[in-house]
Formats: sequence, structure tokens, C-alpha cells
Amino acid sequence: MRNVEGAVIKNDNDPLSKAITGNAMFLSEEEWDRLYGKYWSRSVELNFLLERIAELRAELIRWEHALLRKVGEEMVKVYVAAGHSQTTDIESRLYEWEKCMVAEEACASLLRASGVEVIQPTEQMRTMDNNFALRAKADQCNEEGCVLAVELHLNAGGGNYATSLYWDNVERGLSSEGGEDLSRHIALIFDAALDWPVRYGPQSEYKRTLWFLEKTSCPSSILEPAFKDFESHKRWIDSPNGMVSYGAMTYLGILNYLREEKDAVA
Repeated sequence: MRNVEGAVIKNDNDPLSKAITGNAMFLSEEEWDRLYGKYWSRSVELNFLLERIAELRAELIRWEHALLRKVGEEMVKVYVAAGHSQTTDIESRLYEWEKCMVAEEACASLLRASGVEVIQPTEQMRTMDNNFALRAKADQCNEEGCVLAVELHLNAGGGNYATSLYWDNVERGLSSEGGEDLSRHIALIFDAALDWPVRYGPQSEYKRTLWFLEKTSCPSSILEPAFKDFESHKRWIDSPNGMVSYGAMTYLGILNYLREEKDAVA
């Protein structure tokens, strides 16, 4: 098994490892008992996420694992990417990319276990200059026909809140309704799991114009659950379960958003 820095992935017999790497909904009852016994009470947010994943597992079993499998005749495609790239020459951004890669892999694996096709940046894109990588991600997402997209980041500047951002254009009086719904669902999970304030809103409220939101043609959201330069947040980021929890929170928010759209699901 691939061991990504910061993750709690241990080996193929570990139930949480099995959940994160693609079989979350298909663990046996004995494996779920082991998972709870081993990881319960490690942190408030991990307890919450374990409960929600268990609930979704039961729901998917009732629905014969087909909850999100198709829209019409096509597989649901979701785009998940860590922010920045590994070639950045800014140390703090490289740290952010490495941490968010753990969250990206956890989120993507859980989505695949739920019957969702996940599109992630190619290895070539991960080694591009950051500006080229930004363009390549948006192009890839659009070409694949993804129904939603998230880019996972960590914030900076000493704040003490989590946020999810969606596209708007103040001058034209426009905003992404789907992006707002997606950001809201993820923010609700952040709020239930994290110990600091959570907000979500359009990019203009933060005086930012973000390429990923500007150029993706589907509902999209940029996520920043913590500040990498705020002490208590950094402890969470660097903890064994922090970035795996980030990926699981993102997964739950995406799943709730897609469930809200389930009338279109075959």
C-alpha cells in the first residue's frame, strides 16, 4: 500500500486504511468494530466522521451501492485536486501541497467506494509550474465533463476560521448557484467536525479572484479548513489524522450535495 506522509494508512489489514483506500462501504461488521475500537476518541472530528461514514455505509447497502452510480447513462464524475503543485519554490506552498495531497487521496478513495468516478490531476500536472498547473486542472475538469470540482487548500495569514469559496462576478451580478450549494454542504460538515468558526461565501467577499473557480464550467469550490500559520490549526494539520479527516469531511460534503441532486440519479 502506498504510504502518504501524514496519513494514518498502516497496512492492508487495518480497517481505516481499507476504508480510505477504496472499500469504505464494504467493510464487514467485524472490521467496523475494529475500526471503532482502534480510532474512536482520538479526536472529536474523527469520531464524527466515523459515525457519518457508518451511516452512509448502511444507506448505500440499502440502496444496493447504486446511490450515485449514474446520471442518465453516464457515471457521475467528480474532480478532486490538491492546491498548488510540487514544483513551487515557496516553502509554505510546498508544505500545503504535500498536506493537501493526503486529503485529496482520502477524499478520492472514499468517493470511488461510493460509486463515483473521480478525476484527479495527472502526475505530469503535479510537476508543472503552479500557474500552468492551475490552467491544466480547469481544462482537465471541463474536458472530462465533471459534475462538480473541489480544490483543497490550507489558508495563511493568521486567521482562525475554516472557509469554502465559490465563484461570483460582482460587476455582472452573477454567482454560481451550484457552487454555493456545494460550498454550503462542505461548510456544514466543517462546522460539525472542527473546533473553530466556519464560513462560506463568494470569492468577492474575500477580495479574491481564483482561477480554479473562474475557469471550471461546473459547480466548484475552493476549500480552506485551517490556517497553516495559526498554532492550534497547525497542530491539527500535522496530527496523524488531520489531513485524512480533511479528505473525509470533503467527501461527506460532496456526497450530501450529490444526494440533494438525487432526482437526476438513475
